[in-house]
Amino acid sequence: MCSLGFCLSSNAISPTTSLEELHFTNWGTGSGLPHNAVRRVLQTADHYLWIATNDGVVRFDGATMRNFTPDFPVALAHSFFRDISQTADGRVWFFSDPTGLWVLPVGGEHLISVRIGDGIMESLSAMPFDFGDGRIAFADRKHIYFIEGDQISKSTPGKTIHLLHRSPQGRVLLASDTVLYTWESGAWREFADLTATGIFRISYLAIISRGNFGWGAYAMGWCNGETE
Repeated sequence: MCSLGFCLSSNAISPTTSLEELHFTNWGTGSGLPHNAVRRVLQTADHYLWIATNDGVVRFDGATMRNFTPDFPVALAHSFFRDISQTADGRVWFFSDPTGLWVLPVGGEHLISVRIGDGIMESLSAMPFDFGDGRIAFADRKHIYFIEGDQISKSTPGKTIHLLHRSPQGRVLLASDTVLYTWESGAWREFADLTATGIFRISYLAIISRGNFGWGAYAMGWCNGETE
């Protein structure tokens, strides 16, 4: 990982444009980043860029960076921000190691820790996303958590959750080891068993549209140490 860089152009970039014609600007700790290792960049609906780094998170408006990293106890010298997502209600979500899941309310000025009972989320298989029925969902390896208003409920599908994904078409898939499940009529139903492919764990999942022919899923996983 390295410092953040942007290619700036006032027009769409043509495939024939040479690198010499493009203008690149790099931002690092000298420009306001908490750390030069950038893990995730997300542009939210209000056009801000949120940048997650190995030592905090900032919001960039194109000119200045504002640090939103929470004030952690002195014992936590660093906070490794791994991921960012935004849900349809406008809230922005952040996952940090070792401090767990955080949320920025709409119009908020400070990140708020999301706690499950008395604890924090130590790992996530899926960042918060719109589940499609008015609920926001996120998951760890064993449970799916649903947010409705200020309430958080927990569901245990009885499967190891490696990935949980919702496509723009509204299809929700759960990847558990080598099997894909789809959410239909309030239950998880087996969609595809990839065991015969030699994959022993699905590590990437995308859902693609096939136009008039419906939809399909693209899965990638690990097979004897190699990606397939």
